[in-house]
Amino acid sequence: MPNLIGLGLHLQQVQMRVILQE
Repeated sequence: MPNLIGLGLHLQQVQMRVILQE
């Protein structure tokens, strides 16, 4: 299920961006 892995990595990047923005 590579899609779930890719989605997890994408979510991590989004979280990092949100944390840096705040």
